[in-house]
Formats: sequence, structure tokens, C-alpha cells
Amino acid sequence: MSGPILCPSCSTVTTPGAVEWGRTNGYRPRTDGAPICHTCGNLVHSVSYTEGRGPSVGVSPKEKDKYDQQVLIRYKDGTRDPVKGISYKLIEHASKKALKEGETDEKGLTGRVTTEKPEAVDVIVLRLNDERQWVEKNIGSVRTDTRQDSIEAVEMYRGRIFFDFRYVNAVSDKPRSFIHAANTIRRKAQSYVDKYRGDVWWAFEITTECEMTSKWQVIYNLQQEADMEVQEGHILTHASKAVWPPGAKSGLEFAPREECNKDATLTMREILALPKLKWSSSSSLHLYGCRTGLPVYGWGDKTMGHAFFEGQDTVKTVTALKGYGYFSYSATTYQVISDDPNDKRDIYLLAYNRRKNVDLTNVGKIWIGMKLEHDNIEELESGDGSLIAPLILRR
Repeated sequence: MSGPILCPSCSTVTTPGAVEWGRTNGYRPRTDGAPICHTCGNLVHSVSYTEGRGPSVGVSPKEKDKYDQQVLIRYKDGTRDPVKGISYKLIEHASKKALKEGETDEKGLTGRVTTEKPEAVDVIVLRLNDERQWVEKNIGSVRTDTRQDSIEAVEMYRGRIFFDFRYVNAVSDKPRSFIHAANTIRRKAQSYVDKYRGDVWWAFEITTECEMTSKWQVIYNLQQEADMEVQEGHILTHASKAVWPPGAKSGLEFAPREECNKDATLTMREILALPKLKWSSSSSLHLYGCRTGLPVYGWGDKTMGHAFFEGQDTVKTVTALKGYGYFSYSATTYQVISDDPNDKRDIYLLAYNRRKNVDLTNVGKIWIGMKLEHDNIEELESGDGSLIAPLILRR
């Protein structure tokens, strides 16, 4: 017999030499000439052998039956950075038996996993899902090996965070139009939100200012734990750009509630003070509140869009409405929507050339002290309903 010898029962592999039982060649002849494994006593046979795989010839009897592999987890999205501190499990593929678990070190290494024979080992890591829960995700597999300097890499995508804040108020928004508009945005984004890569979309239903700030903090905390960047954010709420009476506040508007000890307005200063999220190099944040893209009284030419742009100093692009927002079935022209909360059609919240957004002098009305003199201006239908281009801020 020539070539390496593999025992199919206990996976002892050696190179044939002398045939006396007890030597490290690992087999002895039977009386009929067939080789028998000296470890378990079963028949062995010749197998093909790949250099560098399996126990090395000449290792000690204690170690020669061990198959080892050190695993490196690193990012796949161009950086190839090792991932530090991520929770992992190494699972034997065939038996689903857990072989090792822990957290990767500063080099992205899990340490060494050892099996009695060559095994496929699944690499499982904890990733966040759309419900902001930690779940196990299989990111690949390795095969155990004995080379002491062998490190097998498993690359995983970093995953990106997409989020939206959608205003909910059963009294003032019975059709749930903010929710429908947010769901439309999410559906349209399905073409580039890649769940396979680990992308997540977090939807936050908010009513009060406290909920807005606390959920923003949730994003900040989770992205620190998960080492993920924000790719895209959408904020669908009311907003006010107060100029009358003097001293009135401008900002994102929410419902006042006793349990939230705030004034229900997220002001310019409060926007600037929000925790700084980690945004990707191609990220964007979109505001859909009324006139969030027009200058705020007392802030020069700065808008609420500018407040987010400056406060979130790594976001690449911010957009905001340069007029009052209206719900429409079309993203390009105004089309009145139904009051049916079960309406499943796409709904958009954008600024259109109609009603308050039309130059008031065109309908015989004027501004007095930056205050609407005509209290029923909302009832005046005018304008062609065309889309008003938003404010766009870019770095």
C-alpha cells in the first residue's frame, strides 16, 4: 500500500512505512494482508491527500488526530477591517453542536477551534434586525485545519441603518396619513435596502417630543453597539416656522402630553443638541415638516434643515420642504387623498404649488407683519399643484 492512510472510523491519517503494529505509521497488517488501524482496530485504506490539510506527518500521537482552525471575522464592504467585540458562535455544521463562542479580539480573531476530524464549521454572529432585536445570523463557514499559522477569514457586511419617524395622533390624523406616507417611502427603498448584507429599517411611531428624543437616543445607542452607520433617515412630523406672535417658537411640532414635561416643540437649539449619529459617506436625512426648508425667524437664513445639517455633522445630504406640506397620491403633482385609513395606495408628503404655498398677492391677499391677515386662506384653492423643489444641503 502506498500514499497516506485514512481510517474511516476514527480519521487517523499517516504515511505508510514499517508495518509493525505500534509505530506512528498508524496501521498494522492483518493475517490476510489487509491493513488495520492501530488506534481503533478497523480496516483502513489509501486516500488522496492535499498538502497542508489534516494532521501533519510526524506530529506527536497526542496531537495528530486534532484538526484546528483559527477564525478571523472582518468586514467585506471594501474596508476589510477586522471586527472587534462582536459576539460569535462556531457551530459544527453536521451536528449543529456548539464548538466555541465568545467575542472577537482586537484583531477580529475568535481563537482556535479543534475537532477530531476535518469539519465544516458555521460562523454565527449576532446582528440587529428591523425590530431592533439581536438575532443570530450565519455569515459563512470554515473548515478545520492543523497548520499552526493557518487563519481562515470569514467576511461579513457591515450593514446599514435606515430609519423613519412617523407622527401618530388618533385625534388629528385619523386617516393615519403620516404612517401611510412613511410606508410608501419604505416600499420605494426596497430596491436598495439589502437585508442580505445586514441592512435594517427602523420605523418609530412617535406622538410627543419626548418620544422623538428618546428614540433618537435609541438609534445612537444601538449603532454604537453594532458598529453600524446610518445610511438614510426620514422625519415625517408637523413643523412650525413661527413669526407671529413675537417670541413664538419654531421647530418640529408634537402633541402635548402630561407625561412628557416638554413644550411639544423640538426647537432649533434642541435639534442642534441631538446626539450625533454616525452617518455613512453617502448618507441622507429628509425632513417632511411644513416649511422646514425656509429660514427661521431669529436665525438669519438658517432653516430647520440647517439645524440638522450642522448638528449631525457627518450626514452627507439633508433635504427639507420649502413650503407647507400636503399629502398627495403623486410625487410630482398634487392629488387629493382619501380619508380612508385603510387606503393602500402610495401617499407622499411634499410641498406643492397650492393654497398657502401660492404667492398670496396672486389671490388678492397680503402679508401684514408676517402674519396671515385672512384667517380662511386655507380654504382658497389656487396654484397648479406642481411640486415645489425642496431645499437640498450637501457637503
